[in-house]
Amino acid sequence: MIALVSIVMRVYQVIATFCAAVLFAKVLEPEGFGHYSVTLSISTIVAIPILIGMNNWFTRSFKEQAYSNYHNVGEVVHIGFKLIAFYLGTVLIALIAVGFLLYMLDYIDRGKYLLLSCMMIPFIALSGPISGALLGLERPIQSQLAEYVVRPTAVLAIAVSFWFKIAYPTWELAIFLCAIAGLVSLVVPLLLLVRTGRLTVRKFSGSLKPHARAVSLLGAASGLIVFNRQIDTVLLGFMVDATDAGIYRAASQSAVLITFGSQTVSTLYSTRLVPSKSETKKKTQEYLTEAKKMSLLVAVSGLIFFLLFGSFFLEYMFGPQYKLGYLPLVILGGANCFVAYNGAIGQYFLMRGQEAIIVRVFCKATIANLILCPILIYLFGMHGAVSATAITICVWAILTQVEFLKYQRRIFL
Repeated sequence: MIALVSIVMRVYQVIATFCAAVLFAKVLEPEGFGHYSVTLSISTIVAIPILIGMNNWFTRSFKEQAYSNYHNVGEVVHIGFKLIAFYLGTVLIALIAVGFLLYMLDYIDRGKYLLLSCMMIPFIALSGPISGALLGLERPIQSQLAEYVVRPTAVLAIAVSFWFKIAYPTWELAIFLCAIAGLVSLVVPLLLLVRTGRLTVRKFSGSLKPHARAVSLLGAASGLIVFNRQIDTVLLGFMVDATDAGIYRAASQSAVLITFGSQTVSTLYSTRLVPSKSETKKKTQEYLTEAKKMSLLVAVSGLIFFLLFGSFFLEYMFGPQYKLGYLPLVILGGANCFVAYNGAIGQYFLMRGQEAIIVRVFCKATIANLILCPILIYLFGMHGAVSATAITICVWAILTQVEFLKYQRRIFL
């Protein structure tokens, strides 16, 4: 039941986020939507590793309540406050300093990207420890409210207000209001956490280094995933112009619909991939083959739809100027089919505690992306960005298959 509710909430998040993107794209037009998208991508790249790292650390610590050399939840909370202050303080000071420098050097838009992203980062990052604490106290549904329901709803409400001209639509105002939405989204889960009666603070005087190291490692994998998904939009905004970034964002946001469908199928098979005494190579292969077929069915169906109607879809949903995103949309759809061929292999590794394999694969894919993305964007603009992203996705898929074959040979020898 909990898994079903979680999937429904995730579906709602994807739909609400897509609808908000459509409204913002129509109202702000490609240039304004590009500015908005680049700022949002910077916020995501910086905040998500902190969010995921703190989320996982709080979940584990609240469950144990006797982690390392502290003895109760109060000390966990105190350590969390210190870690959040350290991480947020470091990244915000760096972004503000670089943002002001770019502003003074007359790179006004680029400076704005960094400075305005500082409004959103704290509220995105702070949802991590709150939801992690709720999950650690065995309240999984409440822990997902902020990310999957409250924040998407608030952002969609802002987009609707722009559409009906309740607020004068500018991308700067959109970022400011989204930051307020992030603040509002923290209130509900925080109140739920307070109601548990477990939110206490007790001074911790030990070393923070082991805890900071744990948070960094826990956030590393998610940071690499987010970096690979967002860096193309950021580099387009910095190296080309905001209009291309806006058109590209509309295409990538549409391609997410295919990705999400395939990921949902993989998630549904995750419980079947939990190790057991009766596990055999044949049975595991049957589950993975079934998941691969279902994922491919969803991905290929989406690709065929976008091949036939992608241009009309972009024009109808986002506006006439976004038709230029047809080729990036099709290329991203094709790359997602490549990933869908892997089926539930990622879930297979996670169910066996082999996160290190996933991190290793993403590190290699990130290196490829860092090399290809700037070069191809410089040479070909938006089409270079989508080419670099597609190649990176294919590299990740191939390396994941190779690691899977190695792991299968090792455990079933």
